[in-house]
Amino acid sequence: WESPEVTTTMTGVSKAKVHFTIAALNTTYTLNGVVIPNVIKVQEDYMYFENGAYQTVITDFSYYGKGVGWLATDYPSYSSYNYDILRYTVY
Repeated sequence: WESPEVTTTMTGVSKAKVHFTIAALNTTYTLNGVVIPNVIKVQEDYMYFENGAYQTVITDFSYYGKGVGWLATDYPSYSSYNYDILRYTVY
């Protein structure tokens, strides 16, 4: 699925959107030493409209746990932006 297009003020880029793909289902994610089951890994491709076509400029991944919600992000090109939640409580 894709986000709606948004207009930008970036030079040479008139529009942008994000394309989402389920990269893995029912996988696990280790969070602070605890293995979280039933995780969905979502690939997020950030796309800019340049030279008459959309081009993927950044790809990252988000992880969501059943009964927990958003767990983490993984930016392969920008690891300083990676983020894991610190704690969670399931009610």
